[in-house]
Amino acid sequence: MPKRSKDPTVSTDSPSRNVTEKSVFISDVTSMKGARNKIPLVLLNFKHAPADPDSIMENNPSVKLDMEGWNANQKKPDFSLTLKTPHLPFVNTDDKQDTYYTTYLAIRDKHTGKSRLIETVNVLMAPKVEAPASTNPLLLKKVAETISSEERFESNKLLIKAFGQRKGQRYYENKEALRVDEEDAEAKVLKAAGAVDAKSLSTLVTKTELDIIPARDPNAGRADMIYRTEHILSEREVSDLVEACTAVLEQYNSPAALEKGIADRTFSPLGVYFLKKLLNQEGDLDYRAALTLYLDSIVKFTKLRPADLSKGNNALPKHLPFMIKKKIFDQFSSGTRQQRIISPLLKDKAMCYIIVLSLMLNNQKIETSAITESVRVDPKNLKKLVMMTGANLENDAVTSQQKIVLRKTLATYDVNYVAKQKKNQNR
Repeated sequence: MPKRSKDPTVSTDSPSRNVTEKSVFISDVTSMKGARNKIPLVLLNFKHAPADPDSIMENNPSVKLDMEGWNANQKKPDFSLTLKTPHLPFVNTDDKQDTYYTTYLAIRDKHTGKSRLIETVNVLMAPKVEAPASTNPLLLKKVAETISSEERFESNKLLIKAFGQRKGQRYYENKEALRVDEEDAEAKVLKAAGAVDAKSLSTLVTKTELDIIPARDPNAGRADMIYRTEHILSEREVSDLVEACTAVLEQYNSPAALEKGIADRTFSPLGVYFLKKLLNQEGDLDYRAALTLYLDSIVKFTKLRPADLSKGNNALPKHLPFMIKKKIFDQFSSGTRQQRIISPLLKDKAMCYIIVLSLMLNNQKIETSAITESVRVDPKNLKKLVMMTGANLENDAVTSQQKIVLRKTLATYDVNYVAKQKKNQNR
């Protein structure tokens, strides 16, 4: 006799016997193991909503199912399923089947009352959507496979200067100061080796002559707009110089104290001339304080001797910011840190900067004696340098003093001009 199931609702007896309507007769159970080479039954589940068979049939999607093999670890087949609808294509992702349960599909025959159980696979379908191309330049930038130490240093330096603390910014500033001027060293080597021909040398000299004056706007509509602060100092440098000048005026808070600073060789007479004006200024100090301290530091730099130049940044006054000291040494001297020199051309460049800064601080005019009191310069060379900056030397009829005046129309000077020798008429 056949064995009777313990479950009263499931029976394996013949259906001809008198049983209740809730009884289920299972005639066959099909598992995926027994049909490894066949595509199993698939129950679809969607991420965004439950599966709706009616909607799926109305859209008449195209189905593509590729069998890839049998997964022995998970005891199920590996396959890829693509469901293309008029709106979006869907692809199978991870298996939604619970590992502790097995899902069967029951097929019941109404005539015989027998049911077949077929093992199925639960599949989670997700829409296949391509993200639009990014317009972020940082994401579009191609990253090199190997980043050199110099590139990493530069990237870290930019981040620290933009978002870092002041301590971190000073660290990178000190690092930059310790670097040897490679371009200057290379120029000296080429000059010693004689690798520069006459044509390139003449071009270099002409370019250097034009570079000894600060950047300017020759098409400016006003004289005070020809030379501007942003052409000479960056915002960071202006901020550091204003902060340093505030500390200086707190210590030297009277004309007598500033005059004592000249005797102590802390300031130049030209620098004190403009610092006295800042003592009477109401409110906070502005860019004029930065230009004044920068002008005074250039004047002090031109007076340094070779022994002082070898000291590097320590040769300049202590109240100057570190970056300003480095900027002055880089702009107005050449050579290595231990063997800095001020060539005649660089001395002329420093003099042009002194003239321009003095004009900017004094409404585009300054007495010549105010400059020559602090800097020694040959009168003929002074006239040449004044004309190179675009200014003119004029005599004041009231005070009988010579002045340097900058107007909207710039003066011109030909650096290649050579005066003709006068013929001897006594022949």
